[in-house]
Amino acid sequence: MLLTHRLVENDVLLVRLLPVLSIRSRAAATLALEELTAAYAPRHLVLEIPGIPTPAAVSVILRATRSCGLQGRVLTVVALAAATRLLLRDNLPADGPAVHATTEEALNALRRTGGQPEPEPAPGG
Repeated sequence: MLLTHRLVENDVLLVRLLPVLSIRSRAAATLALEELTAAYAPRHLVLEIPGIPTPAAVSVILRATRSCGLQGRVLTVVALAAATRLLLRDNLPADGPAVHATTEEALNALRRTGGQPEPEPAPGG
């Protein structure tokens, strides 16, 4: 299974992406993510990365960033590993998704802002 998902709160779809995606599974993961967002039509997508992502997993994150931007959907990324947060903050567009250390932190940020962009957490956090 490339990803798992569950609905949390109102209009928030939480998707856990396996960090060890191969290039061969990248397209399948991207398609599965697109199908989930089409089926649930959430206002907010929280993409959780539990470990250090492969280049293919980073590609899925970048595609999700672009897709959510085009659809007016708020994307938030949860990177459990500090190295992954640093990698993403250094490589995602400046107007891209917020990157958080925990799912609870991401959900709290969505509650506080109603899904509007907020300043990034301090580096290393």
